[in-house]
Amino acid sequence: LGVEPWGFHLVNVLLHGVVAVLLYTVLKSYGMTRLLAWLAAAIFAVHPIHTEVVNEAVGRSEILVAICLFTGLCFATRDSWKAQVAVIICFGAALLSKEHGVVFLAMLPSFEWFSGRWQDGGWGRRIPLYLSLLVVAAVWLAWWLWGISHAVPRSPVDDIFVPLWHMSHEARFLTALKLQGL
Repeated sequence: LGVEPWGFHLVNVLLHGVVAVLLYTVLKSYGMTRLLAWLAAAIFAVHPIHTEVVNEAVGRSEILVAICLFTGLCFATRDSWKAQVAVIICFGAALLSKEHGVVFLAMLPSFEWFSGRWQDGGWGRRIPLYLSLLVVAAVWLAWWLWGISHAVPRSPVDDIFVPLWHMSHEARFLTALKLQGL
């Protein structure tokens, strides 16, 4: 491929197609009619909001998060322990793809609530899964926070390019609030 971008574009388009198919599968598995699920997935596939993610190679992390989250939702419709392990693995892979994979902690209960899977005390069987997901999220968050403060040596950072680098997290947060106010 060399330096030509067409290969990256092709892979992103194919992966975006996988996301659309997974969306259809998720919507069907949570009780949506075939026609409505197809229509939603088709609109998702061609919606212009996805052009930046699909057109740029750096957007691939967004596509990978979607693949992991939708695959996790598909596995979550099954009640076996193997499926629950697959859900946990998918969630971990989503977090490693991009940090906003943490939305799965709200997505899964929402899908299960609106699809009626929680009726008649069905949520009680899901407590081990939800606790496992919280543990994965906590471990990921601790690793992420540690990585922010320890992974990059502070010495090569030039204050001209990153003026807030040497400030504490609290000072950066307060500066961001001040800038928002201005």
